[in-house]
Amino acid sequence: MVNFFIRRHMDPLALVPLILCFGLLSWAFYYRDERLCIVYGFFLYLVMAYGLRFIFIPSVSFNTRKFLGEQNYVKAIESIEQELDYFERKKWLDKYRIWLMISWSNMTFREALLCSKAYCLLQSRKVSAARSLYADILEAYPQNAVAMASLNTIEIITQSVREEMLADM
Repeated sequence: MVNFFIRRHMDPLALVPLILCFGLLSWAFYYRDERLCIVYGFFLYLVMAYGLRFIFIPSVSFNTRKFLGEQNYVKAIESIEQELDYFERKKWLDKYRIWLMISWSNMTFREALLCSKAYCLLQSRKVSAARSLYADILEAYPQNAVAMASLNTIEIITQSVREEMLADM
């Protein structure tokens, strides 16, 4: 099993609420202690950012990560389906994820979950289902580099397997 690293890109617009929130929190502590206001603001900012994630992100998300770590892709797919249902019901979380300090990624939760599901399908040897899902992801999110690279890899491997089979005949 090959583990690969996917670099998450931060949305440049996410800096606006991040700086705004940190600045307001530091300013709120300015009259209490001029020298340590930035430290207090930073600490409260961290507490809020991580606390809001636990409030808004479903607990099943932590199960998904656990199942992926254990390489239990069947249970991970079930867990991802529950997460997709959650974010389908609460679309506003995806829309305002930056302002709620939940995620600063360019990728929406739904987009990331669909990529994770396709990855699990691929690891479960369901190549045609994974190919179809990656194609659907690219249709909905044309700039998704993960889906694009994965779909290209699937196509290259499929073509080389076909060529090897034809050469052996």
